[in-house]
Amino acid sequence: MNEAITLDELIEHGKSHGANIVNGMPWSFEYKGHPVSHENDDCYIIGLPNGSLRLNRGDLLIMNDKGELYLNTSI
Repeated sequence: MNEAITLDELIEHGKSHGANIVNGMPWSFEYKGHPVSHENDDCYIIGLPNGSLRLNRGDLLIMNDKGELYLNTSI
């Protein structure tokens, strides 16, 4: 079963999982074993083995059944 989260949910994950907080925003943390870093308050960068994803407000970060992350840029 796929799992999906929004940018706001990722931010809350970072805040509750020991991220370095700068100006009220989580700066760097991990999500499902992937490094996440703050680009700006509306964008986070998720590191992948073969590159990175830019999660922007309005996007969904989806993890499929194989544990792979990808984006659904719906808005």
